[in-house]
Amino acid sequence: MYRKSCCILLMMIFAGYIPEIISQQTNFEANFNNQFQKLTELHTQIQQLHPILAHLYPVVIREKKYFYIFDFDSVKQKYQFIKKVPTTFPLPEKIRAAFNLAEYDNQTVCVVTSDVFDSIDGYVTIFHEFVHCFQGATCEQKIKGQLSVAQEAMRRQDYMWELNHPFPYTDSVFNAGYEKWLQNRLTTENEIIAFRSTLKTHLKKEDYEYLCWQEWKEGLARLIENKIQAELKLPLNQYGVEKPFDRVTLYAGGAKMIQLLFKKYPSDLSNLESLFNHIYEFSE
Repeated sequence: MYRKSCCILLMMIFAGYIPEIISQQTNFEANFNNQFQKLTELHTQIQQLHPILAHLYPVVIREKKYFYIFDFDSVKQKYQFIKKVPTTFPLPEKIRAAFNLAEYDNQTVCVVTSDVFDSIDGYVTIFHEFVHCFQGATCEQKIKGQLSVAQEAMRRQDYMWELNHPFPYTDSVFNAGYEKWLQNRLTTENEIIAFRSTLKTHLKKEDYEYLCWQEWKEGLARLIENKIQAELKLPLNQYGVEKPFDRVTLYAGGAKMIQLLFKKYPSDLSNLESLFNHIYEFSE
């Protein structure tokens, strides 16, 4: 039986089957060469749309219980596989996110599952997450440190506050004002300032901070995402503009606010701390 098994193994080796099996087991990362090539080609096409798109960031593919870390090599001008590390916390089955990864020097990275490469919209999503990488690499933590809503969440050890904060989306004052804002019924700067002033005085401080935070963080990513969609002649992402309002509504409203502020303060294009301050203070 042993001799027969050895003969079968030798036959497989000579027939070329064993290298193929080994390759399938050890070269998971090699399966993505074409996808990363396409990502860099798309980057060349869209990077002029906004200064934040000037750089490519690490991409981490979650496969089962492992992170496969890839990063862009500026000398070779392509993505290189860096390493494979075990995941240390639960993640959804499909993921598109950006966060600091301890296993990669705590850099802000784009984390996805491999299905993100199945469509052109998935590639656009990666660039959306790259906006968050830029935010994380510059001033995100500094801004968070100044917000009572974030400080209180950390005291409670609520690390999901950005998703779960109980913002009063059904509040009548918020609903009426934000509906006008999203429907382009506020046409002058004085009308917009009055709208923002009403929100700032009506909402609790933590809720107004949360509003501005989501408008800044996700509104910016939504704005740049739609610039890319337009460049690639794809449908724009309009989720959030219809009632009932929810967290995604703030993405749409934030994109609209930031578009206005970029025209008013061109230096905010890359000075994101100043951009946040202008969002917060537009009521004054």
